[in-house]
Amino acid sequence: MLAAKWAVISSLAVSVLQLAVRYSDMFTLGWDGLSSFYNRLPLAGYSLAWLPVCLVVYAALFMIRRSE
Repeated sequence: MLAAKWAVISSLAVSVLQLAVRYSDMFTLGWDGLSSFYNRLPLAGYSLAWLPVCLVVYAALFMIRRSE
Protein backbone atom coordinates (compact mmCIF):
# COMPACT_ATOMS: atom_id res chain seq x y z
CA MET A 1 0.00 0.00 0.00
CA LEU A 2 2.89 2.36 0.74
CA ALA A 3 4.33 1.91 -2.75
CA ALA A 4 1.00 2.73 -4.39
CA LYS A 5 0.54 5.81 -2.23
CA TRP A 6 3.95 7.22 -3.15
CA ALA A 7 3.43 6.36 -6.81
CA VAL A 8 0.28 8.47 -6.82
CA ILE A 9 2.05 11.32 -4.99
CA SER A 10 4.93 11.25 -7.48
CA SER A 11 2.44 11.26 -10.35
CA LEU A 12 0.77 14.32 -8.85
CA ALA A 13 4.13 16.08 -8.47
CA VAL A 14 5.07 15.46 -12.11
CA SER A 15 1.62 16.61 -13.22
CA VAL A 16 2.00 19.86 -11.29
CA LEU A 17 5.43 20.31 -12.89
CA GLN A 18 3.88 19.80 -16.32
CA LEU A 19 1.15 22.30 -15.49
CA ALA A 20 3.75 24.90 -14.44
CA VAL A 21 5.68 24.36 -17.68
CA ARG A 22 2.53 24.72 -19.78
CA TYR A 23 1.53 27.95 -18.02
CA SER A 24 5.07 29.27 -18.33
CA ASP A 25 4.90 28.72 -22.09
CA MET A 26 1.37 30.10 -22.36
CA PHE A 27 2.00 33.29 -20.41
CA THR A 28 5.73 33.65 -21.31
CA LEU A 29 6.83 33.59 -17.69
CA GLY A 30 10.39 32.66 -18.63
CA TRP A 31 10.79 29.58 -16.46
CA ASP A 32 13.25 28.05 -18.92
CA GLY A 33 15.10 25.99 -16.31
CA LEU A 34 11.89 24.31 -15.24
CA SER A 35 10.92 23.70 -18.84
CA SER A 36 14.31 22.23 -19.69
CA PHE A 37 14.15 19.90 -16.67
CA TYR A 38 10.68 18.69 -17.60
CA ASN A 39 11.61 18.13 -21.25
CA ARG A 40 14.48 15.86 -20.19
CA LEU A 41 12.06 13.44 -18.53
CA PRO A 42 11.22 10.35 -20.58
CA LEU A 43 7.95 10.57 -22.55
CA ALA A 44 7.60 14.30 -21.81
CA GLY A 45 7.02 14.97 -25.50
CA TYR A 46 3.83 12.92 -25.29
CA SER A 47 2.73 14.44 -21.93
CA LEU A 48 3.30 11.06 -20.29
CA ALA A 49 6.28 11.98 -18.11
CA TRP A 50 4.36 10.90 -15.03
CA LEU A 51 4.25 7.28 -16.18
CA PRO A 52 7.95 6.26 -15.96
CA VAL A 53 8.39 8.28 -12.76
CA CYS A 54 5.40 6.57 -11.21
CA LEU A 55 6.59 3.12 -12.27
CA VAL A 56 10.11 3.67 -10.94
CA VAL A 57 8.86 4.97 -7.58
CA TYR A 58 6.41 2.08 -7.27
CA ALA A 59 9.00 -0.55 -8.16
CA ALA A 60 11.65 0.91 -5.85
CA LEU A 61 9.34 1.13 -2.85
CA PHE A 62 7.87 -2.27 -3.56
CA MET A 63 11.34 -3.83 -3.59
CA ILE A 64 12.42 -1.99 -0.44
CA ARG A 65 9.30 -3.04 1.48
CA ARG A 66 9.61 -6.59 0.23
CA SER A 67 13.21 -6.91 1.44
CA GLU A 68 12.27 -5.80 4.98
